[in-house]
Amino acid sequence: MSQTGSWNKFSNDQRAREAAREAAMAEGITLGEYLNRLLTTVDEPQPGETPYSYSRRTGAPPLPPQQDSATTLDRLARRIEATEARSTLAINGIDHAVHGLVARLQNAEQTTVAVAGHVEGLIDEMRATHEALQSKVRRLESDDSNQGNVAALRALEDALGKLATHVYEEGELTQNETAAIKGRIESGFSELTDRVEGIETRVDRTLSDAAARVERAVEQAELRAEGTARGLAERMSTLEDKLA
Repeated sequence: MSQTGSWNKFSNDQRAREAAREAAMAEGITLGEYLNRLLTTVDEPQPGETPYSYSRRTGAPPLPPQQDSATTLDRLARRIEATEARSTLAINGIDHAVHGLVARLQNAEQTTVAVAGHVEGLIDEMRATHEALQSKVRRLESDDSNQGNVAALRALEDALGKLATHVYEEGELTQNETAAIKGRIESGFSELTDRVEGIETRVDRTLSDAAARVERAVEQAELRAEGTARGLAERMSTLEDKLA
């Protein structure tokens, strides 16, 4: 999952946003309130400035477009915070699901190892018993006086051979079922990985779009503020010319 390339273009916006958020947290206010206050600070009276000089300097209360820009910034900041909170919850939920699947896979592997060990032990015991019976059958076959015992031992040998075959087939079936379970779990891991990558991509895109909208809103607010300042300067210049 590569996130570095997605964030390089917006590193400056992220640092500015983190700095603003830390300043807002230090003052006990929200990020939107902090941005709103920054926008309105430039229009507040300076220390020692009279209301008349302040009104001459500003001309009027803050213009509605600036209020709209502050509202837009506040709304975008809240949307960014809500998006980050939702993405964090979603990723935490998927992380818990992944840990659960890992635990299930480990349990399945441990069970498989235990079953395989048990089956191998049974097969070894069957093989040893079968070899002992074969040895005894060969000794009895050399003695013509024990033909009845030879037939019984041969029947027992055949039964043990069938049992050993059945145990081997059951062990192979268990291994195949375990492999199928492992394949399904690995497929689930792959699907979860794709979902996490999709969520991170959407979060990156959402935050990038929000950062771009914030930047555009700030630029528009600055342009409107510059236009207002130029208008005020022209009015002041005209007024000074009239007074002169």
